[in-house]
Amino acid sequence: MRKVMKTVCWLVFLAFIGLSSFANWEHGTTRISSFMLAVVPVGFAASVFILEGLISAQKASRSTFAAIGFVALASGVASYLGLFGMARDAGIPLVQAALLPLSFDGVVLVASMGIRGFSPAHVPTRPRSVSRTKAAAVPAAANPVTAAVPEVSGPNDKRDKAFRMLAEGRDKSDVAQTVGVSVRTLNRWITQKEEAPNVN
Repeated sequence: MRKVMKTVCWLVFLAFIGLSSFANWEHGTTRISSFMLAVVPVGFAASVFILEGLISAQKASRSTFAAIGFVALASGVASYLGLFGMARDAGIPLVQAALLPLSFDGVVLVASMGIRGFSPAHVPTRPRSVSRTKAAAVPAAANPVTAAVPEVSGPNDKRDKAFRMLAEGRDKSDVAQTVGVSVRTLNRWITQKEEAPNVN
């Protein structure tokens, strides 16, 4: 179901980017102005995608967020004005003409969020009940995985336990659920360890 929803989001995203670019192209008075106006919605979508990715990966500093946010805002305003002008030139009433660009670029924004939201890294998978049931049925002393990972409570102990389980080849979602953290937190720990391997 997740793959189907992601595919639907991609189709909606591409369709509305295409329609927005075509509408902006038609509004241009020369070939160069048409091309420049048609590229604006693509720039808006690209800025939004990059910004969402940086925020999701927790890599967006304030300066990066401000810079990309400014580019996305400028592209969005330019796209809005192009679609609004096209709608007015076509004789569409003022209120509908004012809302039309928001529906186009708004759907692009929502679809981009859906694409990222339905990606595997952002959707927790179900725990493998069969493997967990088998692990529960075997005593701790006879189960090397359970025996090798003692029960811990502190945040650093949770992180150490998570790294030991990952080193044993356990699935990320399974590790996150066992330790009691989100997959996003687990990914952040992994990134921190890669950037500073000697820091616990």
